Amino acid sequence: MTGPPVLWHFPISHYNEKARWALDWKGIPHVRRALAMSYVPRALWATGQAKLPVLFLDGQTIADSTRIIEALERLQPVVTEGRRADRTRSGRIPLP
Repeated sequence: MTGPPVLWHFPISHYNEKARWALDWKGIPHVRRALAMSYVPRALWATGQAKLPVLFLDGQTIADSTRIIEALERLQPVVTEGRRADRTRSGRIPLP
């Protein structure tokens, strides 16, 4: 990995929340960048699409929460037992 994954997201969105939850569930250290409504030019520049979330992962730029989750599954297909136990104990996904 070239550095921690960077997630461009919009805080109030179910699609963005899916990507954040997946990163947390997998226990993948990452950087979150919440973009304002002026994100459209940045997203277009990075992906050719005017939508968030966007994940920068190992030199790839991945748009769309479903595609992000697929990439995270390929990167780390198994959730560690410690992360699973944390989630079971608290009933929610713990923050990294």
